[in-house]
Amino acid sequence: MDAIRAGWSAEDYITRREQLRRIARKQLGMEDGQILISVGQIIPRKGHDLLLRAAAGLPCHLYIIGGEATADLQALMD
Repeated sequence: MDAIRAGWSAEDYITRREQLRRIARKQLGMEDGQILISVGQIIPRKGHDLLLRAAAGLPCHLYIIGGEATADLQALMD
């Protein structure tokens, strides 16, 4: 019976993951700051207005995924 050998180590995986993360962030133009993502319907009870106000003072990239922005949210984004 042949010995079992691993082709990679956890350290290799972590190093490669970090390299891929840096490449992806550079390609997307997000090299600095944190990334905040909110996924949900664009409806008042979800509180996206609060999120926009809170994120305005942070060094971050904010993505809201969930549909068309209301006029009120669009005004906060501008």
